[in-house]
Amino acid sequence: MEWTTRHLRPSIDIVSLSSNKMSFILLNADVSTANALRRIMLSEIPALAIEVVTVLENTSVLHDEYIAHRLGLLPIDSRNASSFEYRDKCNCSDKCSRCTVEYALDVKCHGENRIVTHYDIKVDSWEGARGAAGAPMPVPRPSVDTFGHSYGTLPMHNATGPTVSTLNEQSWMPTFPSSPQPTSLGTPAGSTQYQSSTYGRSYDNDFDDTEAPAGGIPIVKLKRGQSVSMKMTATKGMGKFHAKWMVANVAYKMEPVITINKQEADKLTVNEKTQIVQSCPRQVFKLTTAENMFSTAGKSDLAVDNNLNCIYCDECLNQVREMGLRDLIRVQPDETKFHFTVESNGAIPPEKILEICLDTLEDKLAALQQQFLEAQARSLGTKSQSGTRPGGPQHPSTSVIDLD
Repeated sequence: MEWTTRHLRPSIDIVSLSSNKMSFILLNADVSTANALRRIMLSEIPALAIEVVTVLENTSVLHDEYIAHRLGLLPIDSRNASSFEYRDKCNCSDKCSRCTVEYALDVKCHGENRIVTHYDIKVDSWEGARGAAGAPMPVPRPSVDTFGHSYGTLPMHNATGPTVSTLNEQSWMPTFPSSPQPTSLGTPAGSTQYQSSTYGRSYDNDFDDTEAPAGGIPIVKLKRGQSVSMKMTATKGMGKFHAKWMVANVAYKMEPVITINKQEADKLTVNEKTQIVQSCPRQVFKLTTAENMFSTAGKSDLAVDNNLNCIYCDECLNQVREMGLRDLIRVQPDETKFHFTVESNGAIPPEKILEICLDTLEDKLAALQQQFLEAQARSLGTKSQSGTRPGGPQHPSTSVIDLD
């Protein structure tokens, strides 16, 4: 590839944005930049996840290890993960509120069935700035949850400009059916009652509940008399340490550039053009009726309908080769334009993931530049210049080394 983007400034255009999914276009960049963004978003975004599970009681049909595995994969609100320390770098002797969050899960089934979900997880101990009210919880959460977190509205953006969308309209936000009626025995002693003002309905821990509350992530299903009691410890980590700390699924594709040889296409019959259109499984091509004064009335032209649907399967190229027209269609990727899709698991909003990713990449480049300066200084026998990331009190001299 010829480096035609060397002196162009990379930019990002937001195409669509929702509560848990974002699409954007990376422009004027190359594959190395696209890969760097993708790998950072996959493996280097700090997040919280349950790491240690202490099983006190488990009479369900699932083994302890299976439930512990499911608990570890629950997404936890990690928008403020930067305020936590990594456990191995914390100054505490064992664990503290700066590096861990303690949860408890204690459910017993008194009805016929009981589906345990992430809504049943409660904070066991946490001494943050706001106490238990400020503890990060598994998500998704209702619009206003037990601990006062508000998820009413978030700013949304699209290609035409900023808009505001209510999260209650998003598919992952829980909605609850009407409150169940108490049994003749009443509420058993020791049961947990979530108030309707908190969860949108009165949800008793011990009522017969054959289906999980809408939006709740099922953990285990209990029958009458079965129970689970566990203590959990959540810590800060990254996806490169373990998959439970991954916050998003990220993919990108280069924009396909599809060109049609107009002179060769005009020689084809309508039937041959139709065969080319039908050969594409992604419906990239279409037949258009020419409506200008220089075209024959009723003539159908072969045209590109949606180039972004192309998956480089070469079915269209195979079809034109069978017709003996090798130069009719040309499909090439634009190696300076990348279409990204970021799908968050709910722990961090996708726009925040991208923001953290760009900050991380900037830090890495600043560190690399400083290492080059120090290596150059050692080779020349001079004192190296102190460099910090842009925005700091000092900057590396661009006249000494240019990473562009």
